[in-house]
Amino acid sequence: MTIVEAQTQDHKKLTQITMLSKNHWGYGAKQIELWTEDLTISSDYIATHQVFKLLDEDELVAYYSYFFPENGVCMLDNLFILPTYIGKGLGKLLMNDFFARVQDEHIDKFSLVSDPHAETFYEQFGFVSVDKKESSIPERYLPVMEKDIKTIQRRGE
Repeated sequence: MTIVEAQTQDHKKLTQITMLSKNHWGYGAKQIELWTEDLTISSDYIATHQVFKLLDEDELVAYYSYFFPENGVCMLDNLFILPTYIGKGLGKLLMNDFFARVQDEHIDKFSLVSDPHAETFYEQFGFVSVDKKESSIPERYLPVMEKDIKTIQRRGE
C-alpha cells in the first residue's frame, strides 16, 4: 500500500469513496442524496487542500485531506475508506501518515468535525470532543474534536 498526493482528476473516485463510506454506516440512499453537495470532492477542492490517497496496488481505496484555517491550527477535513477495507488498519495508517506530514508545520492544535460513528476512532489518537455542531439531520449533532500538539510531542519523547 502506498500513500501519495491526490491529483485533481481523482475527484470522482474520492467522491465515490466518500459516499460509499458514509453509506456503510447505514444512513441510506435518501440521506446520502441530501448530502451530495457536502460529500462531493471537486477538482477545485483537491487543488486548494492537502489531499492524500491510499493505493492498494493501483486501486484508490482511501484518502484523507486537511488544511490550515488559521495560524497554528490544522483541520483534518476528510478521512474515508472504501467499506471493504474498513476494519483492516487503514485508518491508523492514514492518521499516522497525516501526523508525519504535518510534523514540521507550526501547529498548536488539530481540529476536526467527526461523524458520530467515528468519534471513538479519533479518540484513539488523542482527540477529545470540545463542542458539537448541528447536522442537517434534525436532533443530530456532530462532535467537534481537538487534539493539542503536545500530545504528539510527548509520544515522540
